[in-house]
Amino acid sequence: TREILSAATTDSEILEMSLGLEDGYFRSYNAGDRTGTIDPKARPWYQLAKQTGNPAITDPYVDVNTNKLIVAVATPVKANGNFIGATCLGISLDTLNEQAKKMNYHGIGSGIITEPGGTILATSRFGETGKNFKEISGIGSKFDEMHSKGNGYFEIEIDGEDTVFAYATVPATGWLVGVTAPADEVFAPLKTLRTMFGIFIVVGLLLAFGICLTFAGGIT
Repeated sequence: TREILSAATTDSEILEMSLGLEDGYFRSYNAGDRTGTIDPKARPWYQLAKQTGNPAITDPYVDVNTNKLIVAVATPVKANGNFIGATCLGISLDTLNEQAKKMNYHGIGSGIITEPGGTILATSRFGETGKNFKEISGIGSKFDEMHSKGNGYFEIEIDGEDTVFAYATVPATGWLVGVTAPADEVFAPLKTLRTMFGIFIVVGLLLAFGICLTFAGGIT
């Protein structure tokens, strides 16, 4: 029923909840009963749930009810162990963009989220939602390497600034999450440590030199 489908939409991050069945039945919280108007078996999320047999997240697509670019969490519905349909939770990419804006390094830098193929799901600076990460000048050429390694970081010049780009893979979705920050800020603690270490070495050498002079004078 529509009342049951409304349960998930109390979460502000959920845009829509829908149910489709093998017999063509289709109902969503926002649009109501769309049986005969929309074929659920033709929807990407339905096909993904049927194919995997497990909860899964789709690639971004335009929702037929809201006309917004979304990703969907698809979950198979079974009866006596047999697949009879699927539910869909639609998550607006606007929500992910809000998350991307919160991704930074101690308040500086920017974040980006892409799906495994490189499509940008959310970004606070680089590229545009729905575009491909590989199209971004400079760092786009690094995508295949990032996807292969899964996590790590590299230094690259962006807009004339030496920048660190750190990334990791979300296990449940395969999404790549990246954060950029000025290299000077990232390596500042290391530079401070190097400076202190250098000072300690100099002081140590001076002390050793002084002790040697004292010892040599005593021998004399």
